[in-house]
Amino acid sequence: MRSSHVAVLALLIVGHAAVDVGAGALPALVQYLRTELRLTYTLTGLMVTAASLSGALVQVAAGWTADRHPSLWMVPAGVALTATGLALAGFATGPVLAASSLAVLALGPALFHPEAVRTAYQLAGESRATMMGYFTVGGSVGWALGPTVVAVLAGAFGLRGLTLWLAVGL
Repeated sequence: MRSSHVAVLALLIVGHAAVDVGAGALPALVQYLRTELRLTYTLTGLMVTAASLSGALVQVAAGWTADRHPSLWMVPAGVALTATGLALAGFATGPVLAASSLAVLALGPALFHPEAVRTAYQLAGESRATMMGYFTVGGSVGWALGPTVVAVLAGAFGLRGLTLWLAVGL
């Protein structure tokens, strides 16, 4: 495998971790939002459901697009949207802004995953299964770190502390 392929694959793995922090952060984040904004459990659940379903629809569209036209821009855009959605949650003053931040948070992985998987698969050469294993580990690490990111940033600085995640995502 060429060194340029290894470098791109490493970036995809790190990007996968950064994107899946958002998905892993969701359970902790909605608890902070529920408490801070005095939301009901029903409304909180509906917000999570709406964000997840909208992300799923966008992911199908992004996959369809990536299959027809290589769209490498989706990879950094997905990381940036995830960081932006997480940061915006810190500024939510009501259910509409909270739901909007969760929707932006859901768009990040939806854009990232189809193109990142396609690119990783193409660059991996004969080691496709091994590379997909490493790629998956990146996502798992991000998912595992998500609640900790929310707990540390929101615990130390309040919900607005989530804006610090922009430095990582961008």
